[in-house]
Amino acid sequence: MSRHPGASFFSGATDNTFNGAAVHNVAGNQTHHHGPTGPIHNDGRTFNGPISSYKEHDNTTVHGRSIENYGSYQENKSVARRDNLVKPAQLKDAFYDYLEPASIEYAGYNQPWKDPSTRDVQNLWKKVMPNEFHDQFSSLSTTIEGWVTEALTKWRDSFGNAAVEALESIFAEQDLYDVNKRKNYLAEQRAGRLQHRPYYFTGTRNGAATGAFQSYIVAKTLSEHFKAIQRIPVTKRSSNPPSGALILTIFAIERTLDHYSSGNENVCPLGDLSKDSQGVPVMRRIQAFTTGKNTKGQDWISYEVWSKIIAAAQSHIEPPTIVVQEETAWDENDVLMDCEPFQ
Repeated sequence: MSRHPGASFFSGATDNTFNGAAVHNVAGNQTHHHGPTGPIHNDGRTFNGPISSYKEHDNTTVHGRSIENYGSYQENKSVARRDNLVKPAQLKDAFYDYLEPASIEYAGYNQPWKDPSTRDVQNLWKKVMPNEFHDQFSSLSTTIEGWVTEALTKWRDSFGNAAVEALESIFAEQDLYDVNKRKNYLAEQRAGRLQHRPYYFTGTRNGAATGAFQSYIVAKTLSEHFKAIQRIPVTKRSSNPPSGALILTIFAIERTLDHYSSGNENVCPLGDLSKDSQGVPVMRRIQAFTTGKNTKGQDWISYEVWSKIIAAAQSHIEPPTIVVQEETAWDENDVLMDCEPFQ
């Protein structure tokens, strides 16, 4: 809407102009009344919407009295800026770069079958997202939480796929194409109790199992977690051990071994780990011996062993982010014992 200088804008006004100022979204009633002979001065204006700059010059002559604020004046209204709202593409990119890996890392050191709460997601949002996104969470929370749920579902399922790939590569490397040979191998790996499966370890020394949770199948499967959080700089990663990711790793391997042992490997997709209704009870059992303490009050998995577990898993990422040191001497930290912690 525009007015030429000198044009009458209000009904009954003698000279009211908007001197070159832009008026946006002007609507409603605008009146300006002067009594023809008396001192009456009624001035009313209603603007529906934001006005960036409003100028008026009033040359009205009033006989017999003065009018307050007579003359030229200007009102500047701040305009509600909407250019600070993030675009959908910007939000999606920022989510993938920052919040998705942070959410996966968070689930990786907590109970992995649970999605983080709204408060947890909001805290992660404020912690890792760029400043311009901080005040957007409340208006976008439903969308953001949906993306987090989707990302965590894919993350969980990746362990199932990785376990299958790792087992198939073992079959190929050890030439286990014969049905009986394969059955024997699977039976050996599933021997003993869940707390002390042979496939957890890389070997034995002096009768004690060594290299806990550093075997090929465990490390290869666990590496999926570190692939998912690669976008987090190493210096900014949590110091909490990825116990939740290890729980998912063991569950995925157990599930895969069970299916292959029963000949059901082609019955249902083993990658659909998150859809397994029996998953939570089994993972709770795994949690008890990977995050708890033994009868002496010692962690089942010490800090030193965790360091080796992480290094073994990261060695399967291309290119490797950590070089795994070969064992050259006896290291008591390799033994998950209490002196027998899983017994």
